[in-house]
Amino acid sequence: MSSSLSPPSTSFSAMNSDNVLDFVTSFSSSPAQSYFHRKSVIDPKIREKLNLFRLQLNQIFTKLKQEKCDSLILPLHQKRYKDITYKHGLSQKHQKFWKATQQLIKQQKKINEINYLDGFRKIAEGLTKSTSSYEYTKEGIVFAGVQLIQRILHLDKLRILCIRAINLYMGYIELGHYLIFLLMLVAMAAELSTEANRQILILHGIYDSLGKILHSIDQKFPLNSKLLPYESKQTKSNEITKEVELILKLVNAPAWDEAKIVQKYREEMGLQNAFDGGDAIQEIDEETKKQMEEATSMTQQLLLLSRKRKSENDESQGIFERKKQKNFKKNQKR
Repeated sequence: MSSSLSPPSTSFSAMNSDNVLDFVTSFSSSPAQSYFHRKSVIDPKIREKLNLFRLQLNQIFTKLKQEKCDSLILPLHQKRYKDITYKHGLSQKHQKFWKATQQLIKQQKKINEINYLDGFRKIAEGLTKSTSSYEYTKEGIVFAGVQLIQRILHLDKLRILCIRAINLYMGYIELGHYLIFLLMLVAMAAELSTEANRQILILHGIYDSLGKILHSIDQKFPLNSKLLPYESKQTKSNEITKEVELILKLVNAPAWDEAKIVQKYREEMGLQNAFDGGDAIQEIDEETKKQMEEATSMTQQLLLLSRKRKSENDESQGIFERKKQKNFKKNQKR
């Protein structure tokens, strides 16, 4: 490559996570002004390298499209969250679980508003049109690389917010509050977290394939995905309860399509026309029936467990109130 792409002296190993985050933030907020140099490349070796990079980018785009990681993350969930916010936003706005829900909704929206492949697509298109005769600029490739890192870190934060929200939901479910409504939110957050984690793993491989190139252009780029400053490494609240494990098993069952919980939720909350899908009448074979029975059984286990927790809580609360009244009467006699 030309001297314009020579690496700076600062090494990545000498930088801490805050420095990397500052680097990502500074470049992601200001898109590249120019992606290619005006002067064409004469050296055939450099042109060959540029052509190989173009082919590599096209392979990456194909893989991401096949894995459904090249655009929005669960757009149907985003629509559902919008409908739920319209229905319950005012009535639940003071609840802690609703504030946690709004945080993950905001994070998902933030992810879906950013076209994280925009920089690399412009570079690939430019190399294709010029038959690899013009070299990309440093600011162009840096911006493209930062967009990829930003996507991974945003997905990581979304996963954390989903886990935090689920833990809050289960706290309310244990007390028997908003049972069906919160079961629906648990299922949606669990699926969103699972999808975020799936995409992170795929993007790890993508970044690892580009890490050496990005690091050679600017050593502030980590060499591989293991060196990225994940927020989850600093989060202690990632453990999930028995109830969450149960609901995760439920939503990951082969026959799971939210139909059971969604239908019950619609009936109780009056959202008959709020969601799309899941209403088509289909023939069900024996294997699917068996899977649906297992899913129903798990849902019933979760409901029974929640009711048991509520009963235990009510009993404890009753004992506390009786002791309080007894002490009050003693004080009155004195």
